[in-house]
Amino acid sequence: MTADDLPVPIRKAAAETAFRRCEEAREHAREGRWEEAVAAATRAIEADPDCLEAYQFRASLHLPQCDWPPVIRDLTEVLRLKPDHAEAHGNRAFAYLRTGQLERAILDCERAVELNSLDPRPYETRAFALRKLGRAAEAAADLRRSLLLRSTPEEIVATDCRERLVTLMHRGDRFLKAGQIEESIQAFSAVLVECPNHVRARYRRGLAYRRARRFQEASQDLAEAWRLKRERDRIGRGYLVAIEGTRGEAPWATFPDDAAGKYAAISLAENLVNDASPMEGLRDRLGGFQRVKVYHFQGDSFQVIDSVWSEEHQD
Repeated sequence: MTADDLPVPIRKAAAETAFRRCEEAREHAREGRWEEAVAAATRAIEADPDCLEAYQFRASLHLPQCDWPPVIRDLTEVLRLKPDHAEAHGNRAFAYLRTGQLERAILDCERAVELNSLDPRPYETRAFALRKLGRAAEAAADLRRSLLLRSTPEEIVATDCRERLVTLMHRGDRFLKAGQIEESIQAFSAVLVECPNHVRARYRRGLAYRRARRFQEASQDLAEAWRLKRERDRIGRGYLVAIEGTRGEAPWATFPDDAAGKYAAISLAENLVNDASPMEGLRDRLGGFQRVKVYHFQGDSFQVIDSVWSEEHQD
């Protein structure tokens, strides 16, 4: 039985209940209570299985966690209810890309472009998918199309994750300086999706929230930025073990800046190459496991001191 099969009064009551649950979800999200927000959105869906807004909002809650399967499921429901939803096609395409479902990503991008040919993001997502499939000429053509749709060349999504974060930070700073507050919040939020502990992005978004008179969110971001900075200053220097995959790299563990810490970091890198099972979930998120790197860091300076390749990538 679908919602349409219910009597009109019951269907109306279900929709009203779902609306209230969605409002609760938003309130939880504003306060940073992500688990409660997801639960409230889920209750909205239970009340009205055809509540498009609830599926869409719950998908947006999973995005910061890079939890792609539920994102895909919820956006699929959005498209069941509204097949011509261009943004949902584009967002699902990105989730497909991050989970290695390249052909599905391309199909969703094609549909998103049909529905809204002026949005550069589907072209960029499709370019990444095409490049991974070895279709370099088509990927380059899509990147050129996205460039024509953007205001400045630096807004092209960079192929390297680090460059991409720098690009997003520049966009956020430029928008904030120009008084385009919502656009700046979106740019800094995009950085925090991929790097939740990015101190400057957290701080700049807090300033943007304050200019938008969203004082509670501003206070949360500024307090978190200050906490992260204190923690970074406390750690100061040491050794970092990072996992590298086809989609970038992620930190695994840190050790003190002494001989014992260096030995422990290098030993851990070798052990992870010999037995990769502890990083199973992270390996999937990074699109495969290539190598383990050991950095010596001091403040914002990082230097690779050792690198251990996985067996399949060794010469």
